[in-house]
Amino acid sequence: MTAPVARVLRRIRSATRSGRVRFTQKALWELEEFPIAFDAQDACDVLNWLRSADFDSAATSIETGETLYIFKPEVASVRLYVKLLMRAHCVVIYFHEDRLDDVEETKA
Repeated sequence: MTAPVARVLRRIRSATRSGRVRFTQKALWELEEFPIAFDAQDACDVLNWLRSADFDSAATSIETGETLYIFKPEVASVRLYVKLLMRAHCVVIYFHEDRLDDVEETKA
């Protein structure tokens, strides 16, 4: 899985550097509710610094059949849960603190 993850990370970095990142309404709401001050630019900075070690899993969207990528990076001693998909741009679906009670959804 390392080679595909490295490829996805390159695409994510390219998207963040060229301003091709979009957030779902849910992800924007989650950023507003974040326990530390976070905005969309901060989230893009996190995306730009994702590493292979932050990769958690991949799933397939029930609705679109697209691959959803789940990353769990740690920022300021807070483990994040980031779910995204790659189209012509990066679509951030979820961006919140990782919780033990998270139920994996495969809808995008």
